[in-house]
Amino acid sequence: MVTSYFGSLKDINSKKNEEYLNFRGINSFLIEINDDEIKNLELGETYYQTFYRKTIISDNDMEIKKALQKYRKKYHIIAGVPLNAKTAALLARDNRVDMIRINPSLGLSVFNKRYANRVLENGKILEIDLSNFQKKYFANKVRPLMRILKSMKVQKLLFHLTNLPTNIKELRSDKALIAVGKLLEISTNSASTSIISDRIKENMKKIEGKIPFPGVELDGS
Repeated sequence: MVTSYFGSLKDINSKKNEEYLNFRGINSFLIEINDDEIKNLELGETYYQTFYRKTIISDNDMEIKKALQKYRKKYHIIAGVPLNAKTAALLARDNRVDMIRINPSLGLSVFNKRYANRVLENGKILEIDLSNFQKKYFANKVRPLMRILKSMKVQKLLFHLTNLPTNIKELRSDKALIAVGKLLEISTNSASTSIISDRIKENMKKIEGKIPFPGVELDGS
């Protein structure tokens, strides 16, 4: 499984966390990391298989486009969090974006069946923030998300489930996240761990120049 992590890379490198991670069955990370950290990384620096993600959060189209141009070839996964209808539309159509985090505050005016079709057409993964399920009296907090997913006809879409962990003890196993996903009527296949793994493999080929254009792959031999 590939688990998103929003804490420090040092947490993953720490031997003291090894037992906990093994208990959770976590051996591969998709870690949110900044420019300075990624410049200083060296191969073999982590005990676990580690990939890197960048989450772009902005209400401005031009800022998002500049960020995509800057980060696309540096990170394995590019995610975006829309803050309005305009940025939601941009994230759905730009082929440099892999994943869009559903922002429940935008409601059904943005996240509806029409948007779901656009996401599906453009091969985007929808990231679901499950952190509210860890809070007391979570029912009211997750109700807007449940309405959105019902409106979007979730069966055909691809999802990445995460509780946005910022420390090791917040990490949850793949099985635990999928179990919560089922409460939202997200099927196991729709949230399969291979969804992220396959996208990472494809993007690594793009970064290496093996896929110069969509649908065209150069023979590495």
